[in-house]
Amino acid sequence: MKSFFKVSLLLLLFDIPLYAKAKEVDFSMVISGGISLGAYEAGYNWAMIKMLSHMHNTDKQIRPKLRSVAGASAGSINALLSAMYWCQKPSEQEHNNTIDDNLFYNTWVGLGLDDLMIKGKDNENKSTLFTRKILKKKADAIIAHLQEPIYRKECKVPLGFSLTKAKPMIETFQGIEIKNQHFSAPFTLKEKEGKLQILNKQMPKSSDFYLSIPGIEKDINKIVPVLFASSAFPGAFEQVKLNYIYNKKKYSSYFIDGGAYANLPLQLAIELDKRAKKFLFIDPNNVRGEEYTSTEEETEEMPLGFFHSNGLPLLSSLDIFQSMKLYEAINRYFKNDPSYSLILSSRHHPITGEFLGHFGAFLDKNFRIYDYHVGVYDAIYHLAKTLKSKGYAAEYTSQVALMDHLKQILGIDENPQAKDAYDLFLQTEYYHKIPSKPSMFLAIYKAFNLQKSDKKRYTLKEFENFLKKLDLKQLSPSEDSFLHYAKKDIKHWYKRPMRQIITRIATLENERARILTERNEDDSNAGTARIISNATNIAAWSGTSLVKEKQGFHFLPLNAPEEEKEDPLYIALRFLPSEVAFDNTLSTGISLGYSAFWYSNLGLSDGLEAKLSFVHEKRENDFLHLDINTFYDYNEFITFGGGLTLFGNTQGRFYRVKDLYGFNAYIDLLEILRLTYMKRYAQEGNSDYLFLGIENIPSLIYWLNR
Repeated sequence: MKSFFKVSLLLLLFDIPLYAKAKEVDFSMVISGGISLGAYEAGYNWAMIKMLSHMHNTDKQIRPKLRSVAGASAGSINALLSAMYWCQKPSEQEHNNTIDDNLFYNTWVGLGLDDLMIKGKDNENKSTLFTRKILKKKADAIIAHLQEPIYRKECKVPLGFSLTKAKPMIETFQGIEIKNQHFSAPFTLKEKEGKLQILNKQMPKSSDFYLSIPGIEKDINKIVPVLFASSAFPGAFEQVKLNYIYNKKKYSSYFIDGGAYANLPLQLAIELDKRAKKFLFIDPNNVRGEEYTSTEEETEEMPLGFFHSNGLPLLSSLDIFQSMKLYEAINRYFKNDPSYSLILSSRHHPITGEFLGHFGAFLDKNFRIYDYHVGVYDAIYHLAKTLKSKGYAAEYTSQVALMDHLKQILGIDENPQAKDAYDLFLQTEYYHKIPSKPSMFLAIYKAFNLQKSDKKRYTLKEFENFLKKLDLKQLSPSEDSFLHYAKKDIKHWYKRPMRQIITRIATLENERARILTERNEDDSNAGTARIISNATNIAAWSGTSLVKEKQGFHFLPLNAPEEEKEDPLYIALRFLPSEVAFDNTLSTGISLGYSAFWYSNLGLSDGLEAKLSFVHEKRENDFLHLDINTFYDYNEFITFGGGLTLFGNTQGRFYRVKDLYGFNAYIDLLEILRLTYMKRYAQEGNSDYLFLGIENIPSLIYWLNR
């Protein structure tokens, strides 16, 4: 009996490590904004949450617990999704939760410029370039997922979003007016009967400004306007009106992008749950493996010029304010308490979302898929590195071996596209090799300028080079896609989106003038709006000349939106002369001209022009002339042209061989002003003409009458 007891005790002692309680690690997530960088963040967040949830449910050494999650702008949407997927039952981990079928992927990868851009008028949107119609559909999918009975019992995650009030709230202290625009919206995501509900969260006293949304406990749909408000990037998305409570008072105000003042809401994440000590700091702009010049090494030069010396410091003030909000949180909580620590995400590979002021990934779905998978890879890298550095996962001989295990959790090997992406990113970072197997990811990766640092890789010139190097065979874009369009004329890739932007801005200012005039025609605001509207239309007239398509044949061209070509005004205006010119030799002539162009790269020439003009002269008989010219666009502003001129008479014989021929040469500015020298040969004596013309008259009339 004693022997049996000893053996049993020995077996029990050996078995203790197997059932030892896993170490709990309280952590929070702080997710920055960044417009189309949301695709990268989506991949990172999906992978990180799925791996940490797996550890929470199965790991014997460490048990992570998500204490809070906070986001700004695009990060707000990803913050909510992160909390939702954290709460899913272990048995439901594959429910709408695979690498290319989850709400992160479906929300961001399926969100392109063509889905967002408003063409022409919109009865609902009167102020911005983008529509939220597709975002509302994605919000419906998120709400539906919240209400499915798939969540862990008693799961609870505090979450919050950064907001910016469009107009400052003014408070007074001892007679001093204090203005504030930054606010935070704190909530609790909580399981109830297997589904999730959202509750307002009571917050401790703070230097932050907390508001609540009345009635959200009973109507979960009220979270959608809050998400839209936090991600309302000025100019892109409409301001959102929220009904809220602040300091026990009810308000109704418009809000814009929460990232304007607090793009990394660290203080909010801390105060949502003070038990959190580890803060996963998700910032797509942090690049690993590159050395940056410190502030001590930078050499400041004497300021030169008015705008550069005085304007740039003011423009950078918003970025400085964002840094100050972050500094306040770090100084308040981290500097005197070593138990707090930041775990900063990092990125090794270039991403398309960094192009064009963080709008780049919106241009093509392939770009967003690529960025998403870079995010997935970085999450694997980041978690593996952290676990190894903390002494966990000792059974794995290297970080790469641990990464291989983590990618199994994500099901990457079961998805050929995901495996191609992971292999590319692993090979290029760890082994400095580029896989030979062609793929969409490899085509995009090789198009970047890998010789430049990440800070210098995303200029407009570099984007043009990126498009040149991009191999479309691996991307298979549709014929109406941006990439298919841009590849036809890479030098002018920007023209189509710029035309849409110009048209939309002019439409918005015209609508504003119309609405204010209808309210009160004599109001000073209405008068100012009409002046701004006319100025905008004139700017659009000149701007569309710069960004019009210059490919193929154009007969009686009119620079107006393509979608309005069936409009009766558009059709009628094409019959008006495209140029009105005045003869400056004796100030006695006026010319009315009609033009047709054939644009084609002919080496030294950019195309051909045929222009038929009627000239009324007081000093001689009226005549017609046909110019057959070749032209060269020196840049988008100046064009040089010239060629053969054929003359016809309006009196007597229509043409005579002795005065049939001549030539012309011209300089064109912005396709608005043209200075033309014309010579007509004749036996009785040659005639010289110098015309100063105003072009695109029908286009000007169109824009002023929209």
